[in-house]
Amino acid sequence: MDKLLYDDVHHALRKDRAFTATPQRAVPPSDDELLHKGLAAQLDREPHSIGSADIHQRTEFGTVKTPFGTVVVSHDRGTDSVAIHGVNVATSDLGDDLRQSLIATSAAFSAAETAEEQVSQRNIIALIVGEALRRREWLAAEVKRRLQRQRYE
Repeated sequence: MDKLLYDDVHHALRKDRAFTATPQRAVPPSDDELLHKGLAAQLDREPHSIGSADIHQRTEFGTVKTPFGTVVVSHDRGTDSVAIHGVNVATSDLGDDLRQSLIATSAAFSAAETAEEQVSQRNIIALIVGEALRRREWLAAEVKRRLQRQRYE
């Protein structure tokens, strides 16, 4: 009877312990797994060299001159938004005409092969952003506030 009690207690204690595989017991990864992990690590380190790992495609236009001053503009096609001097705005909030113009100009900017082509597209972006700032007072106020803060910092 004592043997049965001992076996039950011993089994209960062993069951409560966490089992961790020691390196001797672990199965080494296959070549496929190693290749997959290596490619994933390479994508994390250098997305520009073998294709972007990010599903969002962002176009950085740099600085453009608007009636409100020189602002930094970028377009994120993945989230369908535009960042005007750090203020993120959904392109649908700009209006259909400005949204379509922004998308077309962003694509033309990305496809440009020379600096001159990019400069002409950047000028069009400046017009689109200037019109968006003119139409949306809240956007213009926030961009002005950020420009003022930047000027005095």
